[in-house]
Amino acid sequence: MSSRTAGPVAIGAGRATKHTTEDRMTRLDRAVCAMYGASFLFIAYATVQQARYGEKWAVAALAFCSLMPLVALIRETATTRTLDQSRAMVAHAEDLMGRAEQVAARATDVALEQACCERWWTSFATDHDPTCKHQQQQGRAA
Repeated sequence: MSSRTAGPVAIGAGRATKHTTEDRMTRLDRAVCAMYGASFLFIAYATVQQARYGEKWAVAALAFCSLMPLVALIRETATTRTLDQSRAMVAHAEDLMGRAEQVAARATDVALEQACCERWWTSFATDHDPTCKHQQQQGRAA
């Protein structure tokens, strides 16, 4: 299995699908990353030209400035990765909440099945109606 297919599972349209690295970034994210790369190349070219024909302090300033688009590119990809992880965690939490609600509903159903007759409710669970299926027979109690 390659590292490109390892990613969070997206829950959508009733089925789980595996994202690849290319699916994580939107078109806008890709365009922004391309602009960061282009600005890095332009500033690096200006740095080289300044080193050949200009002053040394300008070379240092341009070299420092050429690192900023790289930092922005790294932050952009880290933000995308963090958003993907957050979405996966939210989907997992929703799944857990759904399971907790199902468990609570089952417990309520069991409690309501055990409390099947009107007399049970009104007698604070001490007696059942004579026709109730939970009514204990007098012979078994002794």
